[in-house]
Amino acid sequence: MHPEYPYIAFFDVDGTLISGNSGKSLVKAGFTMGMIGKRDFLMALFYSLLLKLKLRKPGRIIRLLARWLNGLSEEHIRSFSERVFQTYLAPAIRPEIYGEVWRHKEQNARVVILSSAVHFICEPLAKHLGIDDVICSELEIQNGVYTGRFSGELCYGKEKFNRLKAYCEKTGSSPAKAYYYGDCYSDYHALESVGNPICVNPGKKLAKMAAKRNWIIREWH
Repeated sequence: MHPEYPYIAFFDVDGTLISGNSGKSLVKAGFTMGMIGKRDFLMALFYSLLLKLKLRKPGRIIRLLARWLNGLSEEHIRSFSERVFQTYLAPAIRPEIYGEVWRHKEQNARVVILSSAVHFICEPLAKHLGIDDVICSELEIQNGVYTGRFSGELCYGKEKFNRLKAYCEKTGSSPAKAYYYGDCYSDYHALESVGNPICVNPGKKLAKMAAKRNWIIREWH
């Protein structure tokens, strides 16, 4: 099978494409717009603290944070996501990302978001940056309404590696030629699976691993 592209460049979102955390932005915007009550907002902050302190498994926290979407329509979320993008996400895009995406596009590479973030976060980012495709966590929708649950596996940890591998197989591309940009130790499955792992502003644990394995480290704004 001949590859459709010379290689694929995969980008994480939180801490990589953007300097902040999209989940926190969602919750903050939801509270500001009256979509989340004060109690649920405080609980979301508490869950985020548990996640930061590594006192709960990330997958469980992510699922808990998604519950507030239960009962909201696709149309409502579409309008909401546009406001979140304009207010919180666009200003948080790392300046270096524009040049990095353009560099890969000039090489006729396929540029793809690979993130645990949800689709209505990833898709506006992809459109804004000229990114070709999105692989992310999907939320369950029934009769045009969000249930507050995820559909399928969260695109997190080893699942990112599974999705990356499947995408390369689908497009006939070699992971050995691929790039993956990530910032967190949970990205290591994806990072070690590609020929060009790039750690963006990595945390201590990932930075230590990167130094040991001679992975590229980028310190961006």
